Amino acid sequence: MAKKMTWEEIQKQYPDQWVSLVDVDYISEGIVKSGIVTAAGSDLKIVVQQLKEKNLQSDRFTYTGSIKHFFGFAEWTITDVPTHQ
Repeated sequence: MAKKMTWEEIQKQYPDQWVSLVDVDYISEGIVKSGIVTAAGSDLKIVVQQLKEKNLQSDRFTYTGSIKHFFGFAEWTITDVPTHQ
């Protein structure tokens, strides 16, 4: 499994991308401190597909860039994605 990275390391390695994270630590509610990336891509649907294909899990999906970089993003429901319970 990949190593745990700080949020800054994740942003640097996956700029302006969606990431799926497990083993997430938080600075405060909703603010990621560190985690392990299980999938990454420019589109959230791509990330979900990667998880399904590799039978991986996700504790959280988050975007590494600023909100302006995913202009036009439409909310949609993620189904059939394995998550930790």
